Amino acid sequence: MERTISYCGASAPRLAALARLSVFGAALALANPAAAAAVQRTATPATPAAKQPASTTSTFARPPAAPAPAPTVAPPRPASLRADTAFFGAGIGAVSAFKTGKAISLSLDYAIVRTPAGWRKLDLEWHLVASFSRPTGDTELSGTVTPPYSGTPVAVSSGSEELKATLFEVVPTARVLWTATPGVAFFAEGGLGLCQTLERYDRSEMFYGRSQRSEYATGFVARLGLGLAADVTPRWRVVLEPVAFDLQLGPKFSAFTPTLGVAYRL
Repeated sequence: MERTISYCGASAPRLAALARLSVFGAALALANPAAAAAVQRTATPATPAAKQPASTTSTFARPPAAPAPAPTVAPPRPASLRADTAFFGAGIGAVSAFKTGKAISLSLDYAIVRTPAGWRKLDLEWHLVASFSRPTGDTELSGTVTPPYSGTPVAVSSGSEELKATLFEVVPTARVLWTATPGVAFFAEGGLGLCQTLERYDRSEMFYGRSQRSEYATGFVARLGLGLAADVTPRWRVVLEPVAFDLQLGPKFSAFTPTLGVAYRL
C-alpha cells in the first residue's frame, strides 16, 4: 500500500524521517489498525500558533503638569508694631506761648497700634495725651503823656502786668510712623482736643495803682508735630518731638511745645 505524503517547504532530513514513519505506520495498520491511528496522531506536527503582529501603536508618557505657583504671602510685621500693641509713656517739654507765658510741661501718653492691614511701609498709632503746665510771664504796660509846654505826646512805661496760669490739655492724636531702620522711625502727628485755663493777672499801673483779676477759659486745641521714635530695648522707646505746636481756640496760650519722652510697651 502506497501513501504519498507531501510537505511543502520541508527539509530533506525531515522528509526522510516522515517517509520511514509512513512505512512503519502502513505495516502497523495491517497488523493493528487502532495502534496505527495513535502513531499517526503522534507523528503529525503541531501547527505553530500564528504570531500576533506587533502593535505599531507607540505609547508616549504625558509630561507631568507644572506645579501651581505658591501664593505670595506678605512678611510678618515686627512684633513691636503688631496690632493691639499698647504703650504707656511720660514726657517733659517746654511751653513757649506766642504772646505771653513760658513754662515746663508734663504729659502722660497712652498709645495703641492700629495699623491697617494694607499698609506695608507705614504704621498708625492712636494716642491720648494729657498735659499740665503753669505758664508765667510779665507784660510791660505803657502810656502816653503830653509834657507841659509841649504839644507832642510821649510814650512812657506805666507799669507791668504779671501772669500766672494753670493749663490743662487732653488731646487724642493720630501718629503715622515711617521706619527708616529697624527700631528707628520718623513720625508726624495731629489731633484735636480740649483745653482749660485758669489765669490770674496782677496789674500795677501808674496813676491807677494795683489791680488783680482772674479768668477761666475753656476751648479747643489742635496739636501738630514732627518727631523721632527709637526703640532702645524691646520694651522701652524714646520719643523726641522737636517740632510741635498747640493751637488754641478760646484760651490765649497757643504755643510752641517741643517734647522729650519715654514709653513702655505693655
